[in-house]
Amino acid sequence: MAKLPPADSPVAEAYLHPATAQLWRELLANRALSVGDLAGMTDLPVPTLRDAINGKCPLAIGLWKEIASALQASQAEFSFTTSEREGKPCWELYCVLM
Repeated sequence: MAKLPPADSPVAEAYLHPATAQLWRELLANRALSVGDLAGMTDLPVPTLRDAINGKCPLAIGLWKEIASALQASQAEFSFTTSEREGKPCWELYCVLM
């Protein structure tokens, strides 16, 4: 099995955990923000952000932190776990926004 870069590495990428993705979608809805609005705030293409929030592609961990900041979370707690996607190891991101 291939090794993953450390989660604090600038090249580390992570998939959003499905439970976290659901919470983020609910937060977007509660704040009346669309994925397009959020993409504009973070300078990401809409399809990329939509796929990332739906767990179809990873983003750099730093980008996830920028997204949390754009959601105006006063505090965001991040944790990572190893997982597997399509037979390859990956990081999965859990995040609680407050």
